[in-house]
Amino acid sequence: MTLSLAATLGFATSAANAAVVTYTDRAAFEAALAGETTDTLSTLSQGYSTSLDRGDYTLSGDAYGCVTGGCYDNSADGFDYPGYLWTYRGGQTFSFDTAVIGFGFDYGQPGPYSGTKLRLGGKRAGAEQGFFGVIFDEVQTEIDMRITGGSRPYLLVDNITYASEIYAPVPLPASLPLLAAGLGLLGWSARRKHCG
Repeated sequence: MTLSLAATLGFATSAANAAVVTYTDRAAFEAALAGETTDTLSTLSQGYSTSLDRGDYTLSGDAYGCVTGGCYDNSADGFDYPGYLWTYRGGQTFSFDTAVIGFGFDYGQPGPYSGTKLRLGGKRAGAEQGFFGVIFDEVQTEIDMRITGGSRPYLLVDNITYASEIYAPVPLPASLPLLAAGLGLLGWSARRKHCG
């Protein structure tokens, strides 16, 4: 009985609760992913589109490929030619050929516009520009991006990063007492059998 209780407590510590996790730091996001891919959009075509096939995924919704001009000078915010997207009119859907668990990108406000709010996979980014990534609790084949608010709902997008796998989560610190109790019971059980 004691041995089975100890084993149960030990196994309970290895199961971390899955939850959706958002990131505003690209390095931390990429460190959590296994085998990520980043689409720098450097092969993007100039001009307006409602559907962009990028190989691993298709972007549906209104977007403009910024390659050589036509998108203001956004270099101060890290958006340089060739290749980034100007998105607008509500939002877009990213449809992946292979399901992904993590998805994120660099984003910002174009030119003179400000106040746009970003929602990615149902999670809201807190800032008007920077990096925003989401690791979902289960794999996704479609991820919605919604943009609202501001003087006009426009958003720049670049360096789209995604992965189908994440590194195994580290057991939650709250589970350490369970692990200690399980190991303690195993030790006590072994000692009792040795002395008894």
